Amino acid sequence: SLSRIVECIRKAEPFPDRAMGITFDDGYHSVYEKAFPILRKYGMTATVFLTIGDRKDQGPQERLPSFAGREMMSWPEIREMEREGIDFGAHTLTHQDLTRLPSKRVHVEVCDSKSMIEDKLGCAVTAFAYPFGHHDRRVREIVQAHYACACSARLGMATRTSDPFALERVDM
Repeated sequence: SLSRIVECIRKAEPFPDRAMGITFDDGYHSVYEKAFPILRKYGMTATVFLTIGDRKDQGPQERLPSFAGREMMSWPEIREMEREGIDFGAHTLTHQDLTRLPSKRVHVEVCDSKSMIEDKLGCAVTAFAYPFGHHDRRVREIVQAHYACACSARLGMATRTSDPFALERVDM
């Protein structure tokens, strides 16, 4: 799990043999429909970073608001995945480049997405993924105040010396 990877980094411990952390950004329905059955079949876990929509987009519907013209997962699907060992992190409300927003809006995007996911799932959200991988010192400080780790879009393999708030990933 991503939390175990971060634990190894913080303690400067070696990763378990053949360890791999799997992450998915945005919360598209295809993660539930295509990836989740494969993860379940092989007993694997992953972290899914959800773009959940602004509070005004939240209503009685159970599906996350459409993003980039694509269908998103529903809360019942997300809860099913969570029961099966999939972790969920925040990817903001509206997937904007946080480095281009005023600090007050960054706080809303970062904190409201966390609290809304926690309210829906009843568990702590400790991981964050920067939209587009973009972050600067100001954004990072806000994220660090509320999360245990954050994924960037910097291409590379996480190592024991990786920064827990700018974790590298290999895009697939």
